[in-house]
Amino acid sequence: MDHWTETLFRNITDYVFDLDYLINTGADVDILVRSDILANLLGESDSVANLFNGICKNVTHWTMSSHFPFFSSKNLMLICRNPWHKLKATLRRDYCKTLWQTAASIAGILLVLTLLQSVCSVLQVVHQPNASGELVFFESFSERYSIIITIKPSSIPRLTHLIEKLN
Repeated sequence: MDHWTETLFRNITDYVFDLDYLINTGADVDILVRSDILANLLGESDSVANLFNGICKNVTHWTMSSHFPFFSSKNLMLICRNPWHKLKATLRRDYCKTLWQTAASIAGILLVLTLLQSVCSVLQVVHQPNASGELVFFESFSERYSIIITIKPSSIPRLTHLIEKLN
């Protein structure tokens, strides 16, 4: 026994009371097993339901949260099926476990956004008409070869006529 024993027993007791609230029948156990919340090592779902329904008899529990009864099993299923809740849980589990992991994830997102901004800025400058009104297009074929195409505004009608002839 140490100073964490009371905290451990309170958490276990809260968990058992929460499961007793959720589990009434074998079907409830099956839902929790399918959702990987509970592992059924007893075999039959009804045996697990009877275990949880009988384990909290004659025990008084005062720390039950006041908002918990609003979480009926239907509401819990709706919450679990919502893709936004799943996405948020995945992000928290995979990218925000620790403070360092959260900071690295935010830094990675900022890096991607910075690169995207740089690409958009370059594309804006490259495809923008220059001072004389010419359209300039830049195409890179490899590290050594690239081409710059300049189109004067006066040549656009001739180009469209030429393209129509080719089609």
